[in-house]
Amino acid sequence: MKSFILFMCSLVCANALDQALIDEKKAMVMEYGLECVESEKATTEDIIAMKEHKPPVTHEGRCVIFCVSKKLNMMNDDGTISPAPPKTEWLDKVKVNDPEVFGNMEKVHQACVGVEHKGDGCDTAYEFVNCMKTESQKYGIDKLFSSSQ
Repeated sequence: MKSFILFMCSLVCANALDQALIDEKKAMVMEYGLECVESEKATTEDIIAMKEHKPPVTHEGRCVIFCVSKKLNMMNDDGTISPAPPKTEWLDKVKVNDPEVFGNMEKVHQACVGVEHKGDGCDTAYEFVNCMKTESQKYGIDKLFSSSQ
């Protein structure tokens, strides 16, 4: 579970980004992830799958992704993707600390904002995260977080 949830913050990945910022985001995403596993009633199978970087097994597992995405202000309650990258204090810090990483994060968001709404926020969130994973690889900002960190 930890590994999959950490992907949600992998868009901050670059060696130049201050470790304190990375640690702050990891802690935030882990907190949200644990809250969402409980609130969405994800199954043990979902948690195992996500921990192994595999898709969640149930709809509730996909809803964990939606829940975390909402808490990160990346998606709206109606299941749509926020059209602009979220404005947060944390992102303001990233912009100051590493403008290149911040710019790449914006590019990834813009590439994925057009993911089709599936009529269900949980399914849309799943597709959105898959898009972000693919796009973040193009900018080399997907590698920093791993299950060993």
